[in-house]
Amino acid sequence: IVGAASLLPPGVSHFPIWTSAYQVVSIGMPPSMMYKSEWGPIPQKKLDAYGAVEVAKKAVPKEFGPSWYLQAIGVLKTHHGKGLGGALLRSVCALADHTQHPVYLDTESEWHEELYKHFGFETFRKLELRVEGEDSVRVQPIYIMVRKPQQASAQRAARSG
Repeated sequence: IVGAASLLPPGVSHFPIWTSAYQVVSIGMPPSMMYKSEWGPIPQKKLDAYGAVEVAKKAVPKEFGPSWYLQAIGVLKTHHGKGLGGALLRSVCALADHTQHPVYLDTESEWHEELYKHFGFETFRKLELRVEGEDSVRVQPIYIMVRKPQQASAQRAARSG
């Protein structure tokens, strides 16, 4: 496997951050996450502040109706630049278009926010998580993004499927 996308279907609520963390710990962390430096300088406080993101994500289906939630998408670094991530994201969008449901996601990177905009996503909310450390305050932006279903793409999918 060189790339994957993880989606929750419309009507299925996503797990709270603590449930997800428990599942990761119970089955074992991915190798890249085993190193504390991967989590950032103050990981526990960042996780505590993440509750605001959960609240914002729950607002999407309330405003847009039942929606797909793109939990994660990624491609191995050795396969970056080959169009695989774009192909994965286009397939997610095609599925959402075919079912005529929006798809939403969250990202921490302004660069990723711009990337997702090229695929039709719009920024629904921008949060700024303030995580206080021992001698500093770190502000972590979180972008909640939504892509409304596209009619033309749904018609193409129906003809080819």
